[in-house]
Parts: sequence; structure tokens; C-alpha cells
Amino acid sequence: MGQLIFVLSFFMFYVFSQTSVALELFYSEEDNGFTYLTANGPLVTNDAARIKALLRKSRKSNRATAILLTSPGGFLEVTPAIAQAIVDESNHLQRLTSRHNLLVINEECSSACTALMAAITKRHNPQSLKIWVTPDARFGFHSPVEPHDGKMSEIRDENERTSRTKKQLDYYTDFGVSAQWLSTYKSVFMHSEITEFSALKLCSEQSRIIPPSSCLDDNNDVIPKIEQELSKTYLAPKKRDRSRKKL
Repeated sequence: MGQLIFVLSFFMFYVFSQTSVALELFYSEEDNGFTYLTANGPLVTNDAARIKALLRKSRKSNRATAILLTSPGGFLEVTPAIAQAIVDESNHLQRLTSRHNLLVINEECSSACTALMAAITKRHNPQSLKIWVTPDARFGFHSPVEPHDGKMSEIRDENERTSRTKKQLDYYTDFGVSAQWLSTYKSVFMHSEITEFSALKLCSEQSRIIPPSSCLDDNNDVIPKIEQELSKTYLAPKKRDRSRKKL
């Protein structure tokens, strides 16, 4: 079992030297009826359960949630569960309250994060989960890597590298990424150095890493836009009349 886990750990998009080793989650309920859930860091085991629990907490208070995602990568095999947690909780919120959640990327989404976004793009209902990406948000891609001399580097065995690269591309294909886009940029998955794409490029080329309609018009501060979007569907609870009436 330990050997299996060790082998699986090779099949990942992860740069240990550039980040902490856990996804940091910050939860903040705002006065105008929605919640900020900031997710910053690598995608690892148990993140799906942690994210789902916080989205459920917000939903049970009839609150929409703005998920602010920034990630340099993580374990590829955890991305389907994280995507499903976000999609399921958003659908549940919409059914119960007719409100929607919002997923926002305005900085970095690299490696496994790009696979996560592809999975969400394929599975989400735009009525229950809207995706916003600023035009200059960065999306990074590279080949599978393995630890060597204390850092992550290209897999040295050619056959193993070829096999894992194929599995990586299979994930993107299963998540609905454009076959034409994968074919055009296949070379970026052949080396360990990160190749960055702007969100605007991914939208205009209809990569389906992110929805073509997800790119915002400008890079201005996105926070006021979030507040306007989510607070407009909020109905403040009516104050109870506690005054005594004569009988």
C-alpha cells in the first residue's frame, strides 16, 4: 500500500519548492448576504471535503459564496472530487434559494489547478455557478514531474515519462478540453518548465479549460463586481415586530 501511494505521488503537477504543502481556506461571511471563501495553495488530499463543508455552511445560511481560487498545482487525482464538491453544493444552493455561487480567478492557476478548472467547466450549470476570470490571470502547464535532489524535475525514464504524459492528457480529454487545443499545444506537456497562458488566450481559443464566456472585460478590481453580483440576489431577513399590541 505504501508503495502504491509513493507511485501515485509521482503522477502529479506539483512544485514543492514554490509553495506551502496545504491549501489554505479562509471563510468570511459578509453583511450583505454572501460569503467569501478564499482558497490559496496546492490541491491535496481531503481538500474536497474541506471545501464542501464550508460551502454547505454558507448554503445552510442561505448565502451565496464567492470562491477566490489561487493555486500553483497539486495532486491531479484529487481534482475530480474537488470539482464535484463545488458543482454539487452550487446546484443545491440554486435549487433551494435560486441564488448562485461564483468562482473567481484573478491571479495564478497552474498545473493541477488547470485540470480542476477544466473539470468544473465541463460539469457546472451556469445558472448555479458562474465562473469569472480576469484577462491577465495566468494558467500554467507542464509535464508530470518527480522528486530529484530535493526538488521536482522532469521524469528521467523516457518510457515512464511518455506513459505519465499520456495519462495527464487523458485527464484533460476526459474533462472536456478541446482536442484541437491539446493537439496545438501538445509540446507544452513535454517538458517540466511551466508554460503560461493568459486567461484571455484560453477564452479566445475556446480551449474549454475555462468557459469562453468567463473572461471579464478588464483587470480592474474584481471585488466590487463580486459584491454587486452576489448581493443583488440577497433578500435581507425581515425584522420581527416585537412591540406589544393592545388586545
